Amino acid sequence: MKVIGIIGGIASGKSRVAAEILRRGARLIDADRIGHDLLETEPVKQAVRARWGNGVFRDGQIARPLLARAVFDVPGSEELDALNRILHPEITARVGEELAACRSRGDRLVLLDAPLLCETGLDRLCDEIIFVDTDLSLRQERAAERAWSADELLRREARQIPLEEKRARADLVIDNNGPVEMIAPQIDSFLRRHNA
Repeated sequence: MKVIGIIGGIASGKSRVAAEILRRGARLIDADRIGHDLLETEPVKQAVRARWGNGVFRDGQIARPLLARAVFDVPGSEELDALNRILHPEITARVGEELAACRSRGDRLVLLDAPLLCETGLDRLCDEIIFVDTDLSLRQERAAERAWSADELLRREARQIPLEEKRARADLVIDNNGPVEMIAPQIDSFLRRHNA
């Protein structure tokens, strides 16, 4: 079984690239989905309430936009580090369980999509890593579609491993500055080279 991790800047189009890999028969492990599911569990709710209070809750549920503000709208990385301490051990455990299930099913190719793949050490579970390379101006346009300002993108990205370091860790850099049709040949060539 080959495990491929996908990394890149915020709004670089990782989902676009992931869709092409999944079209080629890969099984998806989505750490973002796991994290969202965890936000609905009682232990995580209790830990979040203890750290940030009831102001990040709506109708008894964690409101992700309010939690994001509590974490990202303050200087420094202390709040993000606190959230990571709450979520990442369980995310890592669940990713491990899903990888074991893929192995036992005999899956040939698995795509591990995790927003902080390198920052959390999940990259160590990957055989290959793909970096999605997209110009900052295009990423800012895409972030604006999420109602993020250019400053918000840069502020959040500053709390991650620098893009140059992520690019250096990758086995493949995919140029995602053009139409979606540019992606498929790059992926096909990579998978052929790595017998995936």
